[in-house]
Amino acid sequence: MPNVHPLLVHFPIALIFAVILTDLIGLLSKRENYLRVGTILTLFALAGAIAAVATGLFAEETVWHSEAAEELIETHELLGFVYLGLVVLLTIVRLAFGKRPAGGAGWIGLAIAVIAAAIVSFGGHIGGQLVYRYGTGVMGMQDRQLESGMDDDQTPDDDYEDEEEAEESEESE
Repeated sequence: MPNVHPLLVHFPIALIFAVILTDLIGLLSKRENYLRVGTILTLFALAGAIAAVATGLFAEETVWHSEAAEELIETHELLGFVYLGLVVLLTIVRLAFGKRPAGGAGWIGLAIAVIAAAIVSFGGHIGGQLVYRYGTGVMGMQDRQLESGMDDDQTPDDDYEDEEEAEESEESE
């Protein structure tokens, strides 16, 4: 089965920001239609978060990653679970207040959504580091690592830094 995690992660990220936008408009304008749309978007964000976490767990077990990336993978995973928990909490708050989310519950929901957006943004940044710095899940990266003689606890950046150090020592001689 192909790694679909990179395809799915964008939905929960984009949707939580859409929730924030519609909630802000709804709370400031006191137009409940926006708040209802926010509830629907929250349900989609929840579905996206479940899919992203599930495919992330599958990817952790099936795609290549270096030892150097292991700690970062665990942090990325933890942030994914925290985000999922926050979206579950947000969904409960929204559904518990039904058609009356405009009061204090609306602002509480907005605060939860903002925290969730910060968490998922940081998690996304770490996910980007895993791919672009450590080559996690990049097809052929394991073969390139073996061919170059790089240790499993090194990153491509480490190899680049070694080349820079060698050039600097040659220049200073």
